[in-house]
Amino acid sequence: MVSNRLRLIQQLLCIFLLHECLFNVGLAKKLDALVHYSEFVCATPQQETTIAQRYELILDGSCSVDLNTIKAINPNAIWFTYNSGTDNYAPGEEHNWLVSRCVQTGVDSEVLYQHYYNDTRVDILGQVFFIPGWGGGSATHPSQARVLMYSSERNRFLCNYSNTNARQFYKEYNCRLVAQLPPSSNHYFDGVFFDNSADQLYNYGGILSGGAIAEHPTHALIGSPEYQSWHWANFRTFFSALKDTFALYQSWTPDRKPKYISAGTPAGAGIFDVVVLEFVHSPIRSWGNIIDIAANEDLQSYNQGTKIMYEARLVQAMDGYLGNVSYGQSFIDNLAFYYIIKSDSSYIFMSGPYQVYANGWDTLVWRGCMDFDIGEPLGPYNLNFYSGVDGRGYSFKVRSRQYQGALVLCRPRGDWYQHFDDATIVNVPLGGTYRPLNPNGTLGSPVASIPMRNGQGAILIPYSGSNTPPS
Repeated sequence: MVSNRLRLIQQLLCIFLLHECLFNVGLAKKLDALVHYSEFVCATPQQETTIAQRYELILDGSCSVDLNTIKAINPNAIWFTYNSGTDNYAPGEEHNWLVSRCVQTGVDSEVLYQHYYNDTRVDILGQVFFIPGWGGGSATHPSQARVLMYSSERNRFLCNYSNTNARQFYKEYNCRLVAQLPPSSNHYFDGVFFDNSADQLYNYGGILSGGAIAEHPTHALIGSPEYQSWHWANFRTFFSALKDTFALYQSWTPDRKPKYISAGTPAGAGIFDVVVLEFVHSPIRSWGNIIDIAANEDLQSYNQGTKIMYEARLVQAMDGYLGNVSYGQSFIDNLAFYYIIKSDSSYIFMSGPYQVYANGWDTLVWRGCMDFDIGEPLGPYNLNFYSGVDGRGYSFKVRSRQYQGALVLCRPRGDWYQHFDDATIVNVPLGGTYRPLNPNGTLGSPVASIPMRNGQGAILIPYSGSNTPPS
């Protein structure tokens, strides 16, 4: 709790200095990334060409066959294969390989997993399980006490990175992922994306009784501050060792090409090459000063050599709130949020469906506004371009950032409880004449002010008598 509070205070302090800190960053144009979890129904030839021409960074599930065409068209595309960092399926391919490695070296394979120390009752997805404890409970073998994750099918278990042998074997397995040709591909993966790998452990269910962890030095309760700091310290040790090994790629990889690590927490900046942030980074979902904290995290990651990929969920409505926007407008909202906070190395993926076989996939993850080149930012963003009180009595603040070819505005929802319906619309003077960028990439009529609801973004192209969008 204390560490989280200190971290928040540090972030808030940085917000006040942010416009100074950002002055020398954010000069690159938009970078695009793709989450491609199509599993066994992979891209069509036309989709492969589109992906190759559009995206610089790709997170893949199991469609390695697409590597052949995409890498042929765009050899600089960085392709991450998928692995879950916190847990393994047992039985499963990774589990089986790790167990065989333990057998080869005479190591007890239970070092691979964390175990409950005392008898534990846990609710996972509405189903209550009794898990006997090992060392302080009724388990007769440690395998009975493994910490269950995610699934009510009792086949996903929490990895243990506190053990030296386990860390080494996990490292070896992930090195295999980038050193062996994947099925039906002539290209090796460029890196590993570790899903479910944050600085806090989630998805272990609700502990009803018990919950002490056998591997923790004092048998801390899973999810407690003592446990979380211990778990993340071990996770960092593993990732640091893997990063050191990946840095020596020329000595052990068949393709002699750099290998990268990606995971989902800014706390890994300086270790991870790419941090993937899911779901948020929409001005509807990200309320208050979350946009400022995000900009600070982006800056800190940039300064430590870590890129950020925003997997921004396209939000049209939220349960319990008044307000509904078009799917196209949600693109503009998220794109404006991204342009406000981005640094030189920030990627954006408009998170529609992950599967290329989804009906209308291309229009669900891309619109013409994504092709419109607004150039480079001319400096930091303005924390208070325009502010006031709207028709619902909500105080609001519009952020802005000037680009070579656009004025970008973003009005995040002011607080978690606020609606974003038409009653929140305010008229924002622009200080000049602009044409709004539409979702399809066309330009609207010249205006000197625009209406903005709660949770809205806008991208405005300067008007000097005529504007034509790029071809």
